[in-house]
Amino acid sequence: MKTLRKINIVIAIIGLSAGLYNWFIHGIDLSFNAITAFLIVMFFLFGMEYVLDKERKSKLGYGYIITSLILFSLLLIDLFRKVI
Repeated sequence: MKTLRKINIVIAIIGLSAGLYNWFIHGIDLSFNAITAFLIVMFFLFGMEYVLDKERKSKLGYGYIITSLILFSLLLIDLFRKVI
């Protein structure tokens, strides 16, 4: 449980650092798919942390997991449209 929390903190710091770097220092040329994949992993791991933690409300965790599944399906649809 503590390992998942540490991983989530690292992912949040990476996302925040990339966002601040993009806005204030230099624009980052990342594709939509790369940003979406990062958000999918971030939301899924945040959801898993909420669901596995017994002290927190798990409804928010399930919301994160559902959001990650929706983003994942949108990413797959976008990838298949580019292939076909």
